Amino acid sequence: MQFITFRMLSRRIKAVSYMMKDKTVPMRKKLLIVFGIVYLFLPVDLIPPVLFPFGFFDDIVLWIWIIWHLKDTLDEYWAVSYTHLRAHET
Repeated sequence: MQFITFRMLSRRIKAVSYMMKDKTVPMRKKLLIVFGIVYLFLPVDLIPPVLFPFGFFDDIVLWIWIIWHLKDTLDEYWAVSYTHLRAHET
């Protein structure tokens, strides 16, 4: 079992932009990211944000699930983004 670390999480979050730009990625994966972003900004939540800090719990759980669900795809794009950044450094 792979544990989620902050480093791994930040790599996968950075890879989202590369994944969204790729035309070969299935639309359902892109829609999952869009749904997560829309839900983040909707005024309606399962747990209202007024109940701080519990109000953000549903948002955090949703995004952890999305990133876990797309982990294999995001890891591929993280590798692409990493090699792309390394190529520009030299």
